[in-house]
Amino acid sequence: MKDLTEGYQIIALGDEKYLRMAEACAASIRALGDERAIQVITNHVVWAEGLVSLFDVVTPFRHGEGLFGPLAKLKCHEYRVFDHTLFVDCDCIFFESIDKYWDAFRALQSPVSVVGVAQTAGTWYGKSIRDFRSYFNVPYVVQMNSGVIYFSEAAGHVFDYAWDLCLKDNEFIRHDHRGTGAPDEPYLGVAMAALACKYLPPLNGDGRGLMISTVKSSRFDFDLKSGRAEFLKKGDKVRPAIVHFVGGRPHQEYTDLIKKLRVTSITPPCDQ
Repeated sequence: MKDLTEGYQIIALGDEKYLRMAEACAASIRALGDERAIQVITNHVVWAEGLVSLFDVVTPFRHGEGLFGPLAKLKCHEYRVFDHTLFVDCDCIFFESIDKYWDAFRALQSPVSVVGVAQTAGTWYGKSIRDFRSYFNVPYVVQMNSGVIYFSEAAGHVFDYAWDLCLKDNEFIRHDHRGTGAPDEPYLGVAMAALACKYLPPLNGDGRGLMISTVKSSRFDFDLKSGRAEFLKKGDKVRPAIVHFVGGRPHQEYTDLIKKLRVTSITPPCDQ
């Protein structure tokens, strides 16, 4: 068994394509020589257990199909096997080592951290952030893309707070996240604000950062061998270490990367 001090956690639930995406994500981590253990949480247990070169820990998802969407992230701490965990969405691909970001997250000494910004104005999920603040009684909201979430073994109360917000909120956030159910991000963003959790900025001065999504982006330039990931995000050039290909888009570029990572395309056994 590998050292469990630090490790990656990937959730792959529902259709088998999500485990294939998780394979690609894990393969990109391994291609960089990162030997941290990787945990996958899935309903395709037997198939995942056969991927021993990629996944060190295979954990059956026990919360049922009702949580196969984004809200499953609010339960990720309940499956924790590492002292320090970096949850990574299955549709992410790593292009560079993120050792320095591991160091940065740990230096924050926050039970939960994301790549985000404290917002007091603007809109998010179709709602005014001022209304967010008033409705949930917080001074700001941590606006994020939850493609990566760092958490320590002390994170339970933060996720529980976010989950309680979700259970109590039947009116304010009415949003179906790309057909996959209610979103996790606004509840986690409010919980992080209420509990004063810290976060990393999305970008530094030269357009580099830990993770950027492909939403509202163009002019993609990806090369796994050289570690190059460049594209325009809302008109600005960005160079993230991890690219979050939300929903596997742009499709052609994402498909080409999966092929280069030589992810298997075997038919999995029955769901477990």
